[in-house]
Amino acid sequence: MYITIDDLKKAVDEDVLIRWTDDDDTGVINTDILNDMIAAAEDEVNGYISKRYPVPLEMVPNIIKRLTKDIAVYNTASRKELLEEEGTLRTRYRDAVRMLRDIGSGKVDIGVGSEYEEMKVTAREKKYTEDYLDKF
Repeated sequence: MYITIDDLKKAVDEDVLIRWTDDDDTGVINTDILNDMIAAAEDEVNGYISKRYPVPLEMVPNIIKRLTKDIAVYNTASRKELLEEEGTLRTRYRDAVRMLRDIGSGKVDIGVGSEYEEMKVTAREKKYTEDYLDKF
């Protein structure tokens, strides 16, 4: 996991998280919904960076944690269409997606080895060299 519910609680007041997730009016955060929103955000992040990095990332840089958190917050809020907060949340979501595109294309480095850096190409020794072919 790139982030946890505790990470979301640090970013969003608990009362707001209750409002966004408490579909049954229990007065508590619905952790199943938050875990689903976190998983969806991580899937989205992985989709953008998977052409450059092997996913899921084993070592998660802070920038990936932040982008995942921004997407999870947006996903959680938007499930209830909270229009009064959508402007800021939508901007943060779009900024996160733009950054993920830049990471996926290699414009932004996240400080972990890409699968392209780790690939090594080896070739067999030439069997039919010029000297060998000159004999014919």
